[in-house]
Amino acid sequence: MAEIARQFSGIIIRMRFLSGISVFVVAALSLAAYAQKSETAPPALTASEKTADLVGILPEVKRLHELSSNNGPVDRWQLLWLH
Repeated sequence: MAEIARQFSGIIIRMRFLSGISVFVVAALSLAAYAQKSETAPPALTASEKTADLVGILPEVKRLHELSSNNGPVDRWQLLWLH
């Protein structure tokens, strides 16, 4: 009788070990999948935009680029002011 109880407890211990390992594997795989998510980086600034950002005139430079790429009528005074 003692031999059967010993075998039964050994089986239970192995089953708990295997269920613990499976939980660990699932947690490790989900952590690895989460770590592989790539976040989109903001677009890199050009050298002139970096300089404008350092000087503090980046919004004006971007507005000047928008106005220069516009095909419609442009307020010349605004262009002169931004230039």
